[in-house]
Amino acid sequence: MFINIDYNGANLYQQIYREIIALIIDRKLVEGDQLPPIRKLAEEYNISGNTVKNAYYQLEVEGFISSQPRK
Repeated sequence: MFINIDYNGANLYQQIYREIIALIIDRKLVEGDQLPPIRKLAEEYNISGNTVKNAYYQLEVEGFISSQPRK
């Protein structure tokens, strides 16, 4: 998954959150698609796992994604 991150910009978790919403709206992510695991996305973009976790949590709270642990 490719997302744009401005490391000098606003909160990184908000950037990830907005990028994933854009992928959903553009139908590049559809129901049933899996997001990368938190650890993998964090390593890929050289950011904290907590940053990715916060973005995923916000997406889940707002109903954009659902979580299935260890899937």
